[in-house]
Amino acid sequence: MVREWKNLQILECHTDSGGTATVFLQTDGERRRYVLGNGIELHPNGDGSFTEPQKRETLSVSHI
Repeated sequence: MVREWKNLQILECHTDSGGTATVFLQTDGERRRYVLGNGIELHPNGDGSFTEPQKRETLSVSHI
């Protein structure tokens, strides 16, 4: 079954390497997730930042 995700919030973040990234908070009605624009799911950290699991890079929110 294909899930349909709805965007709830868009966050502008900066990366450890000095770049920028857009993070989307999404829901399918049952679950919430944070993803990059390319669909890679992120791990939320306790301090409000995110970890990109493939690159092990931290993204910190700069604008909501």
